[in-house]
Amino acid sequence: MKRIAIALALTLAAAPALRAADAWFVSPDAGLGIFGPVTFKAHVETTEVVESVEFFVDGRSIGLVTAEPWELLYDVGYENQEHRLRLVATLATGERVEATRETASFKVDDELDIELRQLYVNVMSEGRRVTDLGRERFRIFDGGNAETIVTFEHGDIPMTAVLLLDCSGSMEGDRLDAALSGASTFLSRMAPLDEAKLMLFSDRLLGSTPFTRDQTVLEQALSSVAADGGTAINDYLFASLKMLDGRQGRRVIVLFTDGADLHSLLRMRDVLWKAQRSQAVLYWIYLKEPGESGQPSFNTSWRDHEENQEEYKLLRRAVTESGGHIAELESIRDLEGAFGEIIDELRNQYVLGYYPQNSRRDGSWRDVDVRVRRLGARVRTRQGYIDD
Repeated sequence: MKRIAIALALTLAAAPALRAADAWFVSPDAGLGIFGPVTFKAHVETTEVVESVEFFVDGRSIGLVTAEPWELLYDVGYENQEHRLRLVATLATGERVEATRETASFKVDDELDIELRQLYVNVMSEGRRVTDLGRERFRIFDGGNAETIVTFEHGDIPMTAVLLLDCSGSMEGDRLDAALSGASTFLSRMAPLDEAKLMLFSDRLLGSTPFTRDQTVLEQALSSVAADGGTAINDYLFASLKMLDGRQGRRVIVLFTDGADLHSLLRMRDVLWKAQRSQAVLYWIYLKEPGESGQPSFNTSWRDHEENQEEYKLLRRAVTESGGHIAELESIRDLEGAFGEIIDELRNQYVLGYYPQNSRRDGSWRDVDVRVRRLGARVRTRQGYIDD
């Protein structure tokens, strides 16, 4: 017995001391590619008080978290490259515990010039949003081909939004006040990493802001506009799509109008051409005239009855193909709720990213189909795109 005790004592003396604390990455996964907004999450195993966890990407600090859960959301961009991740947990005792992780680039037949396609996916079942699905429940088909999902996010993913508000003469008075109040509701519920740009238009630009997170700048723009002029939806919708081309993350346009286009130089077919080559999602809040039913019917100096109806149909098509939706309102009392419904939807979307396997860059239309493994679930997302 004495020999066993001595041997055990020698073994314990030779063993390395147990660490008082340890830390590791919970996400993102090791060895996979990361793109766009990514959730960085750490676990710290210790009996001591943890004061903070700092995250690093490629040697650069991306944020310091001072309370559980030890996680943050950060946009790593869309370059197809490897990344070296590091976290540093600081304990109340002054001890620092580190962990590292490496991610991989995504290989597509050794070609790196294929654009990452992002889909903003809404899932409904029995009139309610479905918000508890994992990556494994989704399937993407591009041109009939099953695709590999390389990025998957859900919830408050950073977005860049253009609020395109019709401030033409017909909006004077209570209509304009209600529309501006609705836009203010949308802006007030943006997350800290979201950006927005206001464009207040009629047949000319009446006011605008840069892309900004500053609520003061955005609210000031809403308070300094007066209704005036005609309506040029096509021109400013095309401009909004163009402005979003260079932005990262989710790209969204919320268009509010109380009428049809009367003064644009561009045709809606031009806007549809641009929308089919964009990754932006379009939402259209349309305040109908009292007693209006069906699509508007009128002639203008620019277009006849049939042409104006075609413009209206193509706008609806652009919104639907993008994965957005149209809210047709009977009363200004519904405006604030409509803006609120859109921001609620955006807060609960799934964002799926993939590299098309058979991209031909031949200008053809490619159908996109997203399926969910859940009984009774309905999916709304982008219906396709032009493969340029």
